[in-house]
Amino acid sequence: MVARTSLELRVAAGGVACVVAIVIASAATGCGALIGIEDGVPDPGLDATSADATSGDATTDASTGNTDAAMADSSVADAAPVPTPITKPGGDTTSLPCGSMTCAIPSESCCAYRSSTQPGLYTGVCATTCAPPSGTDDRVSALKCSGPANCPSTAPRCCYHQTSNGATETTCQTQCGTSFSDAVLCDPNQPNSCGFQRSCEHFTGNSMPPTWAYCN
Repeated sequence: MVARTSLELRVAAGGVACVVAIVIASAATGCGALIGIEDGVPDPGLDATSADATSGDATTDASTGNTDAAMADSSVADAAPVPTPITKPGGDTTSLPCGSMTCAIPSESCCAYRSSTQPGLYTGVCATTCAPPSGTDDRVSALKCSGPANCPSTAPRCCYHQTSNGATETTCQTQCGTSFSDAVLCDPNQPNSCGFQRSCEHFTGNSMPPTWAYCN
């Protein structure tokens, strides 16, 4: 019925009939061509555009993520360790407890910072060179041993020495000094760490961590 009407209009109207036939044909096929679909098949041009946009977004997101991760890694790498309270002596000939850290001795020291506001509080951090005290800390001591357990047989004594500026240091030696500013460190948890003639006593007077001890 539609085909016959189209033919009659074409014969009767000449050039105008062609326009009418085209309109009728479009009505028969629907409006799919207007939205990029021809004969029920999606126009690949639209899919390609969507895929490109998705690919672009993914690339941008991945790039941003990598940049953020790099910045986070850089921030972590630049962060300095925070000194934590020094508790008891211990360790062995290659390690020395220092707050929450363990120092690799003798290359590293336990940098012990004395608080000027809390008597008896020493906080420590491992380093090859101790940074000057800051904030509420008023003194830093470079400690490489806390008792005989940290010293090798060639230098069996852990010697305490107070320097001229009031800071202290401890190192393993064959013999310790005998002046008022020198002492031999010991571990109160180890029997006879000072020998049978001397006692192992905790430090007083805030010159060293109060949990550490010396031979008296």
